Amino acid sequence: MSVGRMTLVSVGAGSPADSPRLRAAADSAASDVALLYSDYLDAEGNRVRLIDRAEGALRDDFDFGPLIAADSSLLREFPERPSRVDIYRLVLAASRKGRIVHIAEPLYNLEAAGCGREGQFDYVDPRNRSVQIELEKAVTEHLDEVGALVDTSALDPVDLNEGDFGVEASVVIPVRNRHKTVGDAIRSALSQKTGFQFNVIVVDNYSTDGTTELIESIAAADSRVVHIVPAEKGHGIGGCWNIAVDSPLCGRFAVQLDSDDLYSSPDTLQRIVDTFRATGAAMVIGSYTLTDFDLNTIPPGLIDHSEWTDGNGPNNALRINGLGAPRAFFTPVIRRFGFPDVSYGEDYAAALAISGRHRIARIFDSLYLCRRWSGNSDASPTPDIVNLNNAYKDSVRTEALLSRLKLSPERLTRFFDSQISVWPVAAARYEALAAVETKTLDVGGQVFTIYHNRSRAGSTCASMTAAAIAARPCFLCDKNRPGEQTALLWEDLKLLVNPFPIHHQHFTVVAKRHQPQRLRGRERQMARLAAQLPGYTVFFNGARCGASAPDHFHFQIVKNAVINWGYQPRALRLTTPEGVAAIGNDEMLNVMARSVDGNVEFLVFRRTAHRPKCYPEMRVSPASLDLAGSVITPVKADFERIDSATLAGILQETCPVVETPTLRVGIVTASRLDIDFITPFRDLSGRLYRGPHTFEAAEIAEPLVLTPLIGFPSRFAIARVPIGIDFHWHRIERQIFTGSLTIAGDGNGGITAINVVSVEDYLKSVVSSEMSADAHPQLLRAHAVISRSWVLAQLESGRAPALPDDRRDDDGEIVRWYDRSQHTRFDVCADDHCQRYQGLSRIGNAAAVEAVEATRGMVLTSGGKLCDARFSKCCGGVFERFSNCWNPVDYDYLRPLRDSADETDVPDLTREEEARRWILGSPDAYCNTADIPALDAALNAYDRETPDFFRWTVSYEADGLSELVRRRSGIDFGTITAIEPLQRGESGRIVRLRVTGTRRSLVVGKELEIRRWLSESHLKSSAFIVDRDADGRFIFHGAGWGHGVGLCQIGAAMMANEGIPFRRILSHYYPGSEIERRY
Repeated sequence: MSVGRMTLVSVGAGSPADSPRLRAAADSAASDVALLYSDYLDAEGNRVRLIDRAEGALRDDFDFGPLIAADSSLLREFPERPSRVDIYRLVLAASRKGRIVHIAEPLYNLEAAGCGREGQFDYVDPRNRSVQIELEKAVTEHLDEVGALVDTSALDPVDLNEGDFGVEASVVIPVRNRHKTVGDAIRSALSQKTGFQFNVIVVDNYSTDGTTELIESIAAADSRVVHIVPAEKGHGIGGCWNIAVDSPLCGRFAVQLDSDDLYSSPDTLQRIVDTFRATGAAMVIGSYTLTDFDLNTIPPGLIDHSEWTDGNGPNNALRINGLGAPRAFFTPVIRRFGFPDVSYGEDYAAALAISGRHRIARIFDSLYLCRRWSGNSDASPTPDIVNLNNAYKDSVRTEALLSRLKLSPERLTRFFDSQISVWPVAAARYEALAAVETKTLDVGGQVFTIYHNRSRAGSTCASMTAAAIAARPCFLCDKNRPGEQTALLWEDLKLLVNPFPIHHQHFTVVAKRHQPQRLRGRERQMARLAAQLPGYTVFFNGARCGASAPDHFHFQIVKNAVINWGYQPRALRLTTPEGVAAIGNDEMLNVMARSVDGNVEFLVFRRTAHRPKCYPEMRVSPASLDLAGSVITPVKADFERIDSATLAGILQETCPVVETPTLRVGIVTASRLDIDFITPFRDLSGRLYRGPHTFEAAEIAEPLVLTPLIGFPSRFAIARVPIGIDFHWHRIERQIFTGSLTIAGDGNGGITAINVVSVEDYLKSVVSSEMSADAHPQLLRAHAVISRSWVLAQLESGRAPALPDDRRDDDGEIVRWYDRSQHTRFDVCADDHCQRYQGLSRIGNAAAVEAVEATRGMVLTSGGKLCDARFSKCCGGVFERFSNCWNPVDYDYLRPLRDSADETDVPDLTREEEARRWILGSPDAYCNTADIPALDAALNAYDRETPDFFRWTVSYEADGLSELVRRRSGIDFGTITAIEPLQRGESGRIVRLRVTGTRRSLVVGKELEIRRWLSESHLKSSAFIVDRDADGRFIFHGAGWGHGVGLCQIGAAMMANEGIPFRRILSHYYPGSEIERRY
């Protein structure tokens, strides 16, 4: 029935009578009302009270009564007999179009009763699965439309090794007056069989029925029981959980057990912890079986919540009424989120909040027996209690929904304007910013603006002693903030207008729960916040370097325009949150993040002191904004007397210029170089270079040093750069570089382009060039560490980069090895001869950048010295000894081992018969894989041009082989009649090989020289055997690809795919080495 722009729709069970009062309400509804419903009288004349629909009430069983009025425009495709899914979609559409209004008085009555509301567990009943799928689809589409859909592929990982704990797990039992059951619960927990230590924390909420005495008696008999009585009365179950997880006695994982329930087996706790370790989840939820008091199963029996999927569980969780039990939490995470201090829905609230940021893992087998008996708090609730419970969970959903809504600059501005319009004190302080005195100072080419802002005295001059912080009320906690200060919810944070601004639109983003100012675990959150607010900078001040509230976590936000993101010599410039996390010691970090063209970048200032020695005589206390160019002086005298020299001293004492090792990389040598300066450069005479330039060898008498202009990024492109020289993947590319450039003569009539670049930028390209963008992160981290170790070893040795080539041409024997040849004009070259370095052309590999930043400064050492960390593509099953490939020295960390879990099972491959058996076989090894998708993910495209690597075969006609060896060696053997191994290394690689022809016989070594002679580029390895077929052809059966010393890239890739972390990968390939952070 149409009533003006509204239409009455029957949506529930029962037969509504004529409803003139509801029609009248619909007819007079405001224009922004999209759906209207009211209380009603049932068939017996009893009033049925409904509840207001909260904004986030996305559950599909919300009770609107049997009759609603909906905006007619929403009903164009609404069926005459709507299904439950149709009604749910209508409600969601109405919530997007306008307001949903409840009239809290009965406006109609039922003539006949309906069949009742949905059962408590209907949504987990397999018989309802098809409908549940459609309902899940509806809520998912709705969340996507309103901008609150959780991207489960981008959830924040957790570091399960974070923190120090006395035990691995704690079973947490909140209890009040459960004398009848709590003993059973505690004994169930104590009966768990585990391979780790655990305790049982019982939070006794002032019981009066003998529960306290029972707990004490059990604790007296078993020291694993921790009996805690809260310091004050009045806590709900959630408050008791907070007390337990905040206790220093809490284990790494906190596992739920209600005081009237039991674990279903002694393996429950072990299984939960194993699931944490296997999945890296922040929370694990199991399944439970409903029983009566005597543990007899009652309908519906197993509650497994199989509707949960990793792909969409966090979104569908807003629709359903529970998530299951037992619930277990990674303690550092639940300490950050906390529980609401209530006794219903506290677990659902915590799980919803966590699911928006971190992975929740599920166990779909029964781990838990949930007793239903008359003493249960949720036994036979009245309709009023049901309404109260539903209203509370709807409020939880609303907070979760609002917290998941994406931010935007427009939304932020609207919030700022609304706050200023109702908060005169804050409005006056923002207006006063226009009158703040300023002046500029230059410190080493970096321009700073000095602000005399008196309102910042409280922050700049605040005492940071523990006693002072403990004595003052926390001004970021809800109860201590001004009444006018409201919050915009986002994830587990609240966004507030800062009432003591440094710049216009200055925000503070605070944790909902009071907790220390620690960035660890929030680096990705910081990146997300910056990504959602282009045009703004998000910043973090460490607890001991600028945070005015070191006891309450918070970010701050200002506009980009007031931040100097250009020349920042005191900052590390990073592009991944993992890189920020790897630095550690966040109490002494100032971190800034912004989004540029969809990519987030960070400035990280590592502090050496909180305040300079001149403090408090000069009240300057640097934090993020000061270091980035906005120096605050709340005292007029300090503003007037601070000068460049004084500021330089303050900065040097508190945050000195970053010193990162630099490297000279030889890119290309030619008679002519074509270089495009994408950003401006200047030579030592001051001449400016921008755009394309050509440099001729005849014009370069002295090295030409070109550096980027201060305040500009550094980008230049070099044409015709060769890569893969002498290998089958040889090609020519145009490549882009960062850093500075030197053009110098090579002494042979050519000129060389030398890129001077920081080691970390060099490594981002090396790891990107060596491995695919899709390679496993643990493989990329391992590669970053070994590449850094090798190059720093060359710089540190003073004989850059390593030993020269060695040649020993004795009568009848040629022994040559090819180490990284002595480069006299630069440190390393850019090709495989040293390490593949292809500039910014390969740094599009974001995963490689993350790996380099996450391992910043990490190197392999042995005996305190940097390791010569060699690597090759495929060892073939056994690692080779260093001296068999290069100069006759050996390192304990480069010793022959089996490339498998059993490293010591190494056959004697120096013996010819064992080598033949090994090479013709297919032994177990990490690098023995046919996993094509894994190889495609790990290797770059030109490496995948080589299809066989673990075992391979090549053949030559006798004449063809003779001609090949003549060209490659420069020696005419005549027709080759025999290829004979004389000495093999421990991997089966030939170290000395006799080549016999009709004109002469000669012994050649070592492995690379052998490979050079026997292939147009390089034979895959020197681990081969030689047979002759009936036609006289030489058949080479080989093993591996490369020299086989150190890390085997393919083996390491397979280890990473098995979930083995990079530290264990490195200890496998470099036994006895240690990882140190050098800077």
